[in-house]
Amino acid sequence: MKDKLKDSLRDKLIPFKNLIFAIDMIVETFGEGCEGVVYDFENFDQPLIYIKGNLIERELRTSIMNLILKNLHRDNNNIKDKMNIITYKNNGRILKTSIIFIHDKEKNVIGCFGINFDITKFIKANDIIQSMCKTRGIEIIKNSFTKEGYPKNIEQMFVDIVQGTIKDFDMSINEMKKDDRLKFVNLLVEKGTFSIQGSPERVSEILNVSRQSIYNYLGEIRSQKEALL
Repeated sequence: MKDKLKDSLRDKLIPFKNLIFAIDMIVETFGEGCEGVVYDFENFDQPLIYIKGNLIERELRTSIMNLILKNLHRDNNNIKDKMNIITYKNNGRILKTSIIFIHDKEKNVIGCFGINFDITKFIKANDIIQSMCKTRGIEIIKNSFTKEGYPKNIEQMFVDIVQGTIKDFDMSINEMKKDDRLKFVNLLVEKGTFSIQGSPERVSEILNVSRQSIYNYLGEIRSQKEALL
């Protein structure tokens, strides 16, 4: 079974061959604080097909970042590359991340590759330098961080998105009326949550409504967006 998985992954890597050479070179150059990854969107539930380095401690076939899912849902083939964004590892370490999306000849997005670099030590060193210089410039950097985690699988991704949305919402689920639930579902739509298989059923359980109600909300949201076009 493992040999079949390896063969399958080896076949998947062929279109990304040149990118993998580049990733290998970058990670070898910058060492253990650097990691490179390749995602193939053909299998959206298990898209991670190549890793160089072990910065995030992920395994092959794990899920994509929430940030990528959200932007793919919103922009589809027009998705823009992400350069030098700041993300967090689950243990609190601070990473500088760049993501480039890959398109086929028809300009359909088929995957992406990314580089993560651990800058935690540099931030701490900068803290010391700023403190010695009695300035607060580092606060500007810290306040600009994008709080983005790295889910290990599609299940964790779904939980992270929903829990984050509940946390940011201005009321509890038990207090929600229909308009509130509609707003909540719309937030999940904008984050690409319903690209995850089985999401309508699970969201209906969380909101204590029927699965049909979720489909009705989704239809209403779609109609509202079409009316704005």
